[in-house]
Amino acid sequence: MINNIRIALIIALIMAGSLPHGFGMRSCCDLSVTWQVADTGTRQIKGLVTPKREWMYVQERMDGTCHAVYDSVLRIHYEEPYTVSNHQRLRFKVYDKYRNVVVQTDNAGNITDSICGAITQSPIIRTGENWLEINFWCFNLNEGDYYYLEVWNGKGEKGFLRFKVMPS
Repeated sequence: MINNIRIALIIALIMAGSLPHGFGMRSCCDLSVTWQVADTGTRQIKGLVTPKREWMYVQERMDGTCHAVYDSVLRIHYEEPYTVSNHQRLRFKVYDKYRNVVVQTDNAGNITDSICGAITQSPIIRTGENWLEINFWCFNLNEGDYYYLEVWNGKGEKGFLRFKVMPS
């Protein structure tokens, strides 16, 4: 009940255009997107975009959500349900809108297809909750384009996230 009241209050503030300082929004997607609200969990509200510095949840399957990524940094919340070895790195692929792989890691977590020429490593993961930042500044992700993040664990179970790279 209290969570529903909080959501209703936030929606009313959004509609009135009087959000508190720090809730600035930019136009991103014409799809529903995810909005994190205190302890109420993740909610989808049509027409909203992910504010800057928002953590985005990797989902078990793709739905209609789309997240705005600013400053070429993707901030994700990833849950690893199984025990991982020490210093295991996140394994992922990033696809463009045509399902072409534009960024990927190998099994050791090294990121390939780098424009910079340097081999970089993906973030280290641990069992349980992981709050990770993936910096894409070194890769050729075009502003205004949609991309799909696909992550997987040691058992081959996949998680997904759709995002759009916004101008800095």
